[in-house]
Amino acid sequence: MGWGDELMAAGEVQAKAAGRNIKVAIKDVSGNVRWHDAWENHPLIARPGEAYQDSITNGPGARTYTNGVHAGRWVWRRYTPIPADIYFSEKEKKFADSIESGHVVIEPNLKVKSASVNRDWGWDKWQALVNRMPKVKWMQLGPAGTRTLRKVKFIQTDTPRLMAAALSRAVAFVAPEGGLHHTAAALRVPGVVIHGHFNSARVTGYPGMIHLSTEDLGCGSQFFCQACRDAMDAITPEMVAGHLREILNKTRL
Repeated sequence: MGWGDELMAAGEVQAKAAGRNIKVAIKDVSGNVRWHDAWENHPLIARPGEAYQDSITNGPGARTYTNGVHAGRWVWRRYTPIPADIYFSEKEKKFADSIESGHVVIEPNLKVKSASVNRDWGWDKWQALVNRMPKVKWMQLGPAGTRTLRKVKFIQTDTPRLMAAALSRAVAFVAPEGGLHHTAAALRVPGVVIHGHFNSARVTGYPGMIHLSTEDLGCGSQFFCQACRDAMDAITPEMVAGHLREILNKTRL
């Protein structure tokens, strides 16, 4: 949990403040006002020490899409995230302007943690997707040292905000459920999100994206789960390529 969670929190602030010229504080479970880099320059979110007129509770231990971890599993809640707004600095805008537009961002990497085994589509399938669509201008983002796919342009983005700035130049994306798909929602970039069985579009899915996920909320297991593996194995590069073509055909209309 991290950057994507904070974008979801920003979306909740925007819903809370809708139609009102107010500041909203985001508090932790102890009632303390929080701050995060994802909210930089956001006109509706109050910083610690700043006056505010309303508040939400959203942070570690108080995420609105989960009831926490029980017996080694995340217990999901049915939830519809609200696309956040990201407010770039002039320096970030200049960085975005330096990047050619028209790329499809692809994200094959996951955070190194135990639950990632159930969210891993498989490196060979990511490469097969790229190979299957050679006319696509593929782009991968990340800090120095990021593992990269072949035949993909790499743009070094050492912070999530620079990642977001670069992503704003894309026409589409393909990624696991996570920070990049929440960022894409904030930027209104369409794409394909690979959930599998770990979690579901009914938990972190945005309208307008194609979500490849289980029909239920997902198992949330923090350890190897055969059902998660089977669900990922059932998602083929051909399937993802077909969905991506649908999106790209729409963007060309």
